[in-house]
Amino acid sequence: IYFAPEPPNQPSRNRKPSPQMILDARDEFGIDLTASYMIGDKALDVECGTNAGVKQSILLRTGYGREHESQLGQAHQPFAVTDTLAEAATLILSQAE
Repeated sequence: IYFAPEPPNQPSRNRKPSPQMILDARDEFGIDLTASYMIGDKALDVECGTNAGVKQSILLRTGYGREHESQLGQAHQPFAVTDTLAEAATLILSQAE
């Protein structure tokens, strides 16, 4: 488990949209980020995935997703939007090689 222990109002090298925790996991577990996906319900999650160099970020419309969807622009491509986690899983599996 990776987390940023600092309160949200304090600087943190680990807080999204920084990709640091993803990069730490990549290094620890040998993860290929170009074949990985970032799934979240906030624009910061999609931005973090972009910053980490993942294959694709997926914004879920659950939680905060509906209100954050309008905040995303071309800078954070490629990203997809799904209504549920199950739809995100289906999307990922449909892209499997």
